[in-house]
This record gives sequence, C-alpha cells and structure tokens, in this order.
Amino acid sequence: MERQLWNAASDGDASTVTRLVEQCPEIINKTDNDNQGRTAVIKAAIKGHISVVKALIAARADLNIQDRDKRTALHWAVEKEDSEVVRVLVGAGADLSLRDYWKKTPIDIADDDGGNWWCASESECSDILRAAPRIRAQQVLEENMS
Repeated sequence: MERQLWNAASDGDASTVTRLVEQCPEIINKTDNDNQGRTAVIKAAIKGHISVVKALIAARADLNIQDRDKRTALHWAVEKEDSEVVRVLVGAGADLSLRDYWKKTPIDIADDDGGNWWCASESECSDILRAAPRIRAQQVLEENMS
C-alpha cells in the first residue's frame, strides 16, 4: 500500500492519497525504499502537487522528515522555486531551521542562486520564508474564524 501512496503522491492524485491514508493511516510517513528515503509529502512537494501536499497536511503528515540527503518537503519546494507549496508548508508549520546534507536550511537554498546566471534577484520563496511568522499567524487566525 505504501508504493500506491508514493505513486499517487508523485502523480498528483489527491483523492487516492486521501483514500489510502484513511484506510491505512500508519503509511503516511513511511519512506520509500528506492534509496531516496522520501515520504509522500516530499514526493508531492518535489512535483509541485499542491492538492496532494494539502491533503497530506490535513491527514497530519510529518513535514519535517528528512530524506537521504536530509532534505524535507520544504527544502525541495524551495529548490523547485514553488512558492505556492512553500507558502502552504510554512503555514502548516514546517521547520525552517533544519539543515540538509550540505548544511543548508531552506532559506539558504532560497538565497543561493546556485550559480544560475538567470537568477537576478532573491526568489519569492525567500520572501515567504522570511515572512513565516506572519504567515503562520494568519493561518491560525483563519482556522479560528472558520
């Protein structure tokens, strides 16, 4: 069943992800066995599948599990410059201080242009990470009002 979850997360199939996690909640944080050590939420973040990321957050996925390279879903979303996924992960409380294998936090990755000559300015992801306390406060406010 874990393989089905990882495939559904990678494919962006939020309804299958939700169904599988409801049927078997203990699989939500299982890591793959293909030497990457990635959870469903990491796989969804890498592919930019926001609906899957949201479904896994709603099901209480651990956002701070690190893969083989010690990267979290947030590290990967920043690496992919997916500001929407970054905003959702930050709002859900992903840890901004975790360091990957190369000792980089998500904000380090956002601030590093990686040698890409086309990166003229700090990414939108960097702005989101710097605004994390405000984003989290807004998230709490919205949850309390609904």
